[in-house]
Amino acid sequence: MNRSRGRLDARENARDHSDLAASLNARIAIVAFIIVCQLWALTAALDAWLGASPAEVWLLLGFQVLAFLSVLLISRSSPKE
Repeated sequence: MNRSRGRLDARENARDHSDLAASLNARIAIVAFIIVCQLWALTAALDAWLGASPAEVWLLLGFQVLAFLSVLLISRSSPKE
């Protein structure tokens, strides 16, 4: 009765699955970068809102939506075993 505990078994180390570990680390780095960009866009949108510049606010809102959707796609993607 050999049960699988997910993609990476706790008893195995990263050397056994170096490609999966590298893929996971790359996805984490990309998502972290996108989140930092979203924080920047949020401050820029607030500044544009307070400066009465609605065109910039809508552009930054569009960026926020695209960034959110891209993070969803990245988090759903997984390497094939």
